[in-house]
Amino acid sequence: MIRITSGQLRHPVRLCLNRQLPGIDMATMPELVTEIPTRARIDAVGGSVYLGSVQVGEAVTHYLYIRTRKNITAEWEVVHGAVVYRVRRVAPLNDQPEFMRLDCEELRNG
Repeated sequence: MIRITSGQLRHPVRLCLNRQLPGIDMATMPELVTEIPTRARIDAVGGSVYLGSVQVGEAVTHYLYIRTRKNITAEWEVVHGAVVYRVRRVAPLNDQPEFMRLDCEELRNG
C-alpha cells in the first residue's frame, strides 16, 4: 500500500487537455483547451505491470500521483519538462481521498 504525503509531490507538471482540429492534407492539429499547473510524484512501473498492460493494448509506463481533481479523464496529457505522458486510467487512492493516481504512458522524451 502506497502512502503519499504532500512533500513527495516534488515534480512540477502541467495537466493539458487538447482537442484535435482538422488541418491541411487530412492531418490534424492539436489545440490546447485547458492547462492546469500542479505538482506530482512520478514512479516508473515494474516489468510485470508494463508487460500486462501491453498485452491488453493499454501500455502503462509510469504512475503519477497528484492531488485529487475533478474531471481528469483519459483524454488528458501530463507534461513534465520535455516529457509527455498520456493518461490511460485515473484511480483514486482508497485510503487517501485527497490524492489520485494517474496510470500513464510515456509518449515522447525530449
